[in-house]
Amino acid sequence: MASPSRLTSLPRAWMGCSRASAPSKSSPSLPKRYRDSPTRASARLANKVSSTDGIRIAGNNKRRSRQEKGRQKETPRYGRRMKRLIFTLMAALGLASAGLAWGGPSFLVLDETTSPNGRYAFAWGLPQKYTVNWDELRKGITDPSDALGDFSQDVENYIVDVNAEKILAKLPSAQAWRIPGGARGNHRDLQVRWSCRSDLAVAIYSLKWGYDSFQAFRVIDAKASAPVDIGTPMEKAWRNYLEGKTGDRYRSRKDSLVVSFGSIQVGRGWIFSVKADAEIPKSDATEDTFPEGRIRFALSPVGDTGLELKVLGIRKN
Repeated sequence: MASPSRLTSLPRAWMGCSRASAPSKSSPSLPKRYRDSPTRASARLANKVSSTDGIRIAGNNKRRSRQEKGRQKETPRYGRRMKRLIFTLMAALGLASAGLAWGGPSFLVLDETTSPNGRYAFAWGLPQKYTVNWDELRKGITDPSDALGDFSQDVENYIVDVNAEKILAKLPSAQAWRIPGGARGNHRDLQVRWSCRSDLAVAIYSLKWGYDSFQAFRVIDAKASAPVDIGTPMEKAWRNYLEGKTGDRYRSRKDSLVVSFGSIQVGRGWIFSVKADAEIPKSDATEDTFPEGRIRFALSPVGDTGLELKVLGIRKN
């Protein structure tokens, strides 16, 4: 079992996965074909033998005359250099046309959204009409507003394959963004939790007052399903609970109440729990305050990409 110090260092997106292990940070060993041994090195050195008639190529019995070798040295290399230059320019133009004027993936991974296996995460990016130096943003060198102006209404959120640097799916309406060590979207929060096997993610996108979307995604073999709305049935269950507990006080205010979800906890398999709240924005009146609760729910697969939600219970938080 991992030590307490180890658990506290794990990404919060999968803190509940006690059996999951963090991605390996060890570097792979040098491939065998690049390794060298003293015996091979000595053999190559012994094979480079000079003679008065010609030059022996290492590992080959063919000979070239000194005259032929001289002609090879005189051959200009401008052709090869020009090809390299043309290839570099074409690559740069291709990236620019795609909105990727610099290297690296065209998105930034959001903190605390990485899956237990380290392969998947949630990220934010911008449409191709923007030319962004994502490498500088990743390092926190620049603020995008300096070069892009007000880009916040065009932000896109994705599920990405971190290893392949590939976008797997887009989150409808979600627009959370953060710059490492810098600015972030105002009242735009994306909270994510993964199943311990990294095959299911739940994501809550919240604004200043209440949640905007509560969705679940299946991720299998680097393919993400379309988002499944679990916020609507969860809100209905929470409102029914409040009505049963507070009666007329809830019924007289239900149209003014705003529901919020947060603090997701991970259980076994595809079982989660989430904190639920309801409030009337900007009201400090005691009668407008409702107790917080925690909803425990389970998700189960339906077909290849579907999901079924089952509310297991609601208790006072």
